[in-house]
Amino acid sequence: MLYLDVLPISSEGRLSVLRSVVFLSVYLCLRSASAVPTKQDDPPAVRMVVTGAPSLVFDSIRDGCDHYDTPDAPARAFRDLSATTHFFSSSLVNRQSVGSDLQHLKHSCRIAFNGAHNADPSAYNDYGWLASFYPVGNDVYALVHNEYHGHEHSRLCRSGRYEQCWENAITSAVSHDGGIRFQAHTGSSGLVAALPYKYAGDRAGPIGYFSPSNIVRLNNFYYVLFSVIDRVRGGRSGVCVARTQNLDNAQSWQAWDGTSFRRAFSDPYTTDAERLDRQTCVPVGNGSLLFSLGSVLWSNIANTFVLTMRLQNWDHKQVGERTGIYYATSKDLVHWSERMQLLADTPDGTTGEPQLYPSVLDPTSTDPAYSTVGTAALLFTVTRAGAHDNNATRLWTWMISVGARCGTILLQPAKQVGCR
Repeated sequence: MLYLDVLPISSEGRLSVLRSVVFLSVYLCLRSASAVPTKQDDPPAVRMVVTGAPSLVFDSIRDGCDHYDTPDAPARAFRDLSATTHFFSSSLVNRQSVGSDLQHLKHSCRIAFNGAHNADPSAYNDYGWLASFYPVGNDVYALVHNEYHGHEHSRLCRSGRYEQCWENAITSAVSHDGGIRFQAHTGSSGLVAALPYKYAGDRAGPIGYFSPSNIVRLNNFYYVLFSVIDRVRGGRSGVCVARTQNLDNAQSWQAWDGTSFRRAFSDPYTTDAERLDRQTCVPVGNGSLLFSLGSVLWSNIANTFVLTMRLQNWDHKQVGERTGIYYATSKDLVHWSERMQLLADTPDGTTGEPQLYPSVLDPTSTDPAYSTVGTAALLFTVTRAGAHDNNATRLWTWMISVGARCGTILLQPAKQVGCR
């Protein structure tokens, strides 16, 4: 996936390092052209504070099933019909941990999902990371961070360069056995969001829709946030939001178009070019949101959405900001507060690497996809060590307190975590 202010020495070795350097240079150019400074004056409606040292959940050297078994995406979880918790921090080979709750998990070597490495870009089935889940009965619907690696298919990528031939989309998958195995919906039937251009091979850098958040439900709609880089028309980049009422229909997702949720996505291989010119989403957040998304949850104590994300070295920084994990809040997923830091890089108690892939999960959430948060929760992060530490990738948890901001909602949790 996409954490780029460090060189991720993972199981993919040189490829992971290369994609980090390349994506950094591409995104820097786009940010300089299209970033909008944060203008929101309101602080977040909640206050989150880390309350203790981290605990190690997974070590790729100690616990991994093979060299592909490394946490490479924000943590996600859901419950099946038997109330068993399924936990993912996906990689290009997707495995899960299973247990009675978030704090009693056992890692499984069974592969839950894997991209088919199909060389046809119209199939949208090359490499896939399971990124978002929502269970409905015994079915579990998933969104996939879908990468097409054109450099591995020389007929379509003359340069043979990874960075110039990478295109991204969001696709769908489903499990009919409670979340044990997932099957991809391929082609148009499984396409959630793609830019309105057929694959063109060599471009100046990666383009597409990236890294969907978890799915959150509110008022009979399912919502998801995701990042976009469109280098073809004006260099637009940012964070988009989409929603649907039917998880079983990948094409039913509609994005915010600047005034409402009416922007549909179409398959560039089956839709005429004139219509495709209109099929792009409008980024939200006015500069508050960051490209490297984590989780979005509904706060039961403040009646607001809470988004976690990571500030990279290449992001537009406000005065005094440091790289690390931030959060912001919103009532409608379109208009967002200013962002606030939750955890700075290299805090005491870890091995010193930057904290990647932030995701907040509340063990007491009654939502089947853990998409709500109360007054306390777990923050999951990933670190990637270098050669000095066997290139280990580690998943950590941190206890955090969540309270309503003082002066907004006078609840006891606010006294526990302090006020601005």
